[in-house]
Amino acid sequence: MTDNSGRERLLAEAQAELDRQIGLTRVKNQIERYRAATLMARVRAAKGMKVAQPSKHMIFTGPPGTGKTTIARVVANILAGLGVIAEPKLVETSRKDFVAEYEGQSAVKTAKTIDQALGGVLFIDEAYALVQERDGRTDPFGQEALDTLLARMENDRDRLVVIIAGYSSDIDRLLETNEGLRSRFATRIEFDTYSPEELLEIANVIAAADDSALTAEAAENFLQAAKQLEQRMLRGRRALDVAGNGRYARQLVEASEQCRDMRLAQVLDIDTLDEDRLREINGSDMAEAIAAVHAHLNMRE
Repeated sequence: MTDNSGRERLLAEAQAELDRQIGLTRVKNQIERYRAATLMARVRAAKGMKVAQPSKHMIFTGPPGTGKTTIARVVANILAGLGVIAEPKLVETSRKDFVAEYEGQSAVKTAKTIDQALGGVLFIDEAYALVQERDGRTDPFGQEALDTLLARMENDRDRLVVIIAGYSSDIDRLLETNEGLRSRFATRIEFDTYSPEELLEIANVIAAADDSALTAEAAENFLQAAKQLEQRMLRGRRALDVAGNGRYARQLVEASEQCRDMRLAQVLDIDTLDEDRLREINGSDMAEAIAAVHAHLNMRE
C-alpha cells in the first residue's frame, strides 16, 4: 500500500492528467464526483459512521479515440491515491485475454487475467465482444468468461475495480446478456465525439511534442477534413468515430510530418534548412496526408 506522500503524489498526477485533457467537460465533472464520493465515504468510515457501499466498478461508453483508456489510468491513480486499491495499476485487456477455444478453458483464462489485475484496475476495451452472437446463437465460451468475471467482481470487490468500455449501444447489448451484470456497475460515464475544433487542438499538441507546427493553411485543411467526417455516416456510424477521433488526429499529424520530410529531402543543400522550415507542416503537406489517411480508411467520396 502506498504511503501518504505517495498517495498525495498519485492524486496530484491524476488531477494534472485530467486537466491536460482537451474537451471532455462532462467526463471531467463525473470523475470529480466519483472522486469526491469515494473520498467522503472513506472519511465517514474512518469516523465509524455508516457508509453505503456502492460498487466501484465503472462503465465507459463512447466511440474510439475519445480518451477512455487515459481516463481509466486517471481513475487508477485516484483510487490508489485514496487507498481504495493497493497500487495505481491498470491492466488493459480485450476478448482475447478472456475467451479460449475449448469448453472449460475460458474460465481458467479469465481467472488468470483477473489475477494479474488484483490490487488495481482491470480495463476491458470493446467489452461487448466478450459475448458474441453467431447465427442467433449465444457464444458459450464468451458466456463462460463473463460468468467467471461476474463472480470475481463480487468476490474480489475489495481488491479489484473493473471498467468496461465500448460503444453505448453495444455495451447495452452486453448488459442484457446477464441479469446480474448491470447491477455490478454503479457508475456510467459517456464520452462524446470530439468536435473538429477540439481535434485540431489535439493535433497541435501532438505536433508540438514532435517539434512540429501546423501553418494556418495546414490547420484549416485539417479542420475542414474533420468537419467533413463529422457530417458523414460510414458503416452506420459517424465517420469521425470510425476514423478514431484522437487517433485520427495523430494519424494526420504523423502522415503530414512524413510528407513534409519527403518535401524537404528534395532540397539540394539540406544543411541550409533552419529550424522553422524543419518544424513547419504546410498546407500541401496536410492535404497530401489527408488524402492518404482517408484512402487507407476507405473514406474518400
